Amino acid sequence: MNKIIRQHETLRVPQGWKEQDRALVIQMERILDDLYLRLGKIESALTNGVVSAVDFDTESKAITVTINGEPTAVVSAEGLKEAMAPFTWGQLANK
Repeated sequence: MNKIIRQHETLRVPQGWKEQDRALVIQMERILDDLYLRLGKIESALTNGVVSAVDFDTESKAITVTINGEPTAVVSAEGLKEAMAPFTWGQLANK
């Protein structure tokens, strides 16, 4: 089994970014921290034989794990989209 990376490089806020821009970076940092925490739990479950599969469900656009024979969504594209909903590209580009 490939080793899962347990942490990510901290995101840097580009120079000149203001309040909402900085809030986006903080929000993305929290999302990444949550994903890495979940991946660590998945790795532990795989090692202990609890999880039998990790897949990407193309229909629901979600990463899923099979735990004790039951597929469970870990994170979906929609979930990430909702978490970042307060921000638009126009806001980031100051338009």
